[in-house]
Amino acid sequence: MVHVDTDVVLLPGLPEVPNVSVLEHRDEAGVVMMGAVVHKTEGVVSLADLHATVGHAVDWRRLTDAVTTLHPGCPVVGCERGLELEAAQDAG
Repeated sequence: MVHVDTDVVLLPGLPEVPNVSVLEHRDEAGVVMMGAVVHKTEGVVSLADLHATVGHAVDWRRLTDAVTTLHPGCPVVGCERGLELEAAQDAG
């Protein structure tokens, strides 16, 4: 996961907001495979705007590893349901 320039997709200035990180993962060819917006507040890290390239799923292990590297020891919350919630919980 890397920080990216997302002015075309997100509200202008969002990546500069304190405690907000915009993450993406690219394949070997540089194609964006998945991404998310991470917001740390009140000792909790919130995941939002998760996305993956058509035909691919969010790699929850890679995402949680990136988030816990950025914000070690903080609980991670989101609004997933069903299979996505199970995948998120399985990844920690």
